[in-house]
Parts: sequence; C-alpha cells; structure tokens
Amino acid sequence: FCRKCAKKEFGSIDPRYSVIDEWDLESARIEFGSSNAGSSRSQTTYPMIILRLKIKRRWKVFMWNIVFLMLCIECLACTCFALEPIEEGSDRLGLSITLVLTAVAFLHIVKSGLPNVPYMTFLDFYVYTGYLFLMAIMVETAALAGLGKSQEFDQDYLDHLTRVDNGFMILCLTYQLLYHIIFFFIAVNVRRKEALKLVLDSDSIEEEVNLSRPALEFDFREGDRQGEGKRLLYFKAFQRPPNTD
Repeated sequence: FCRKCAKKEFGSIDPRYSVIDEWDLESARIEFGSSNAGSSRSQTTYPMIILRLKIKRRWKVFMWNIVFLMLCIECLACTCFALEPIEEGSDRLGLSITLVLTAVAFLHIVKSGLPNVPYMTFLDFYVYTGYLFLMAIMVETAALAGLGKSQEFDQDYLDHLTRVDNGFMILCLTYQLLYHIIFFFIAVNVRRKEALKLVLDSDSIEEEVNLSRPALEFDFREGDRQGEGKRLLYFKAFQRPPNTD
C-alpha cells in the first residue's frame, strides 16, 4: 500500500470540526496486517486495516472545578477552630454541618459532568477523603462540646479540653499539608500510567480488555442435573484463563 503512494503523506485527520469538546486528539495510529486466525472458526486470516484515534480528556477543568473548590471547603473547615469548643460549641457545630452539606451539594452538581463509570476513580477517592475530614472536625466539635457541658464547673478539665482542641487543630493543618503533597505526587503517577495507554497497539488493547473482562466458557464435563426427577441438565460457565502464549 505505502509503496504505491506518490507522496510520503498518504492521509490526514482534521480535528478542528470535532464535536467532542472535552477531549483532545493526542495522536492517531494506522495498523496494516491480518486478522487473528484463532478468532475465526475456519482458522482463516484476512487483510485488515485498523485506524485508532488516541484521545485524552482535558483534565485541567476538573482540577479547578473540583479539586480546588474542595480544597477551599476543607480550608474553610479549619476556621471552626477560631470558635471556642465549649462556649461556642453550637455555632461551631452549625458551621461544620453547613460545610458538610455544602460539600455534598457540590459533589451532586459536579457528578453530572463527570464520566459515568461503574468504579471508584482517583478523583472520587479525593472527594470522599475530604468528606471524612469534614466529618472528623464535626465529630470532634460535638464530643468536646458534650464533655465540656458535663464538666462545666471544672476549670482544669475545661482547660484540658482546650489543649486537646488546639492539638487537634495542629493535626488537621498538618494533615491538610501532607495529604495534598501526597495527592499531587500520586496524581502525577496516575496520569503518567494513563498516558501509557495512548501508545498501545491493537494486540495490547485486546489483552488489556481480556484481563479486565474475561470471556466465559462452558465445559461439558462439568454438567450436573437438578430439578424434579433430575430432569434439568445445567452447565455453569467459568472464566476463561488468560492466554499466556
């Protein structure tokens, strides 16, 4: 095919008129070859041309719309420590609950713009970890307020609760700093692994799909009878083992 081309450029792809705005065309791949004889009942191979468009999602919009705003909500949660845990416990608890509800409503809105996938993504783990952080502050506030009300006439005990609250505040600030540093490096590593999928050939893609969604097959030697009078013969399907050739 290529020997008969008068020009060295024998094709082109123009992405300017693409209607998929949230994706960027990273590269394209044309493969010339023959089909796999093992996938044909007659064990016959056929000439084959495969055109694969390698696209990647524009991730910066999700970084600003989700990660940055969630970070702001978590930082605002740290302002709860400006209120006294015992005397202003109700106001502090109300602020914590408001921030939790804000985060829940925020995720409900942004979920409509995220890919609908049947598994937890790395971004989902980040958001749900932020929920746990907000819940921890709310639980700590409720616990200190309850303990302070039960011992409101013991000043030494109240001072001890204040020191505990100050220590928890330092713990939260340290957690926020370390967590987002670790999140940054893990995100870079995840993005690098995902980018490697853009250079996979057809055989590698098929192998990847077979590992994630193995085929089911029936074995006539594994049959059994059930039902009234053993009148039903059934076979249970098993996952086909991966090809190690």
